[in-house]
Amino acid sequence: MPVYTFNTGGVKGGLHQVEFEVTDEEEAYIVTAKMFALGAYGLLKEKAARSRELVKNYKPVFENSAKYAEFMDQFDSKEVLE
Repeated sequence: MPVYTFNTGGVKGGLHQVEFEVTDEEEAYIVTAKMFALGAYGLLKEKAARSRELVKNYKPVFENSAKYAEFMDQFDSKEVLE
């Protein structure tokens, strides 16, 4: 399925990292919530016309989940140190 994603501000450091810190609560929480709400509104207005169009025109990169798993496996590596 198509995914809508974006980044917001009000934080510093890497996400899910020990150095992650919220630096502006208004931007990190309120502005982010407004952006998500506007994104949902844009996809759902007019009886979800835009969402229906996106789903109708979606062309998957992988033909099934096995092909996706096979692709992802190429990034899994192990290194043995002696």
